[in-house]
Amino acid sequence: MDDSLDILRIARDYVDGTISLDDVQEWLVPRLGIFLADPHSTASELAGLLELGFADIAADEADEREFRDLISGFFREHDSIQLPSEVQTAAANSTVSIETVIAGTRERTFSPI
Repeated sequence: MDDSLDILRIARDYVDGTISLDDVQEWLVPRLGIFLADPHSTASELAGLLELGFADIAADEADEREFRDLISGFFREHDSIQLPSEVQTAAANSTVSIETVIAGTRERTFSPI
């Protein structure tokens, strides 16, 4: 499994209401170190957003509806997703290159006449 792709699926499932906030936390917390390796990837930015959201909800500064809206906004802003260029797999200790992945549909910016 690729944690960088899985976090996108986990966040989408949370927004859709198919998994709970506890499920997201249970999945993410043991993997936070993975996302610190490349803090500029979209997956790492999403991990940071989720962590901040957990804290805001725990402090009663946000509710789950607001949190889901925030994650949805993140997906709208990131219609193309930059994954880490190199991912180390602990089991094989090998490097796999990953290119940019498109998530969602692109808006048309040009209309032919």
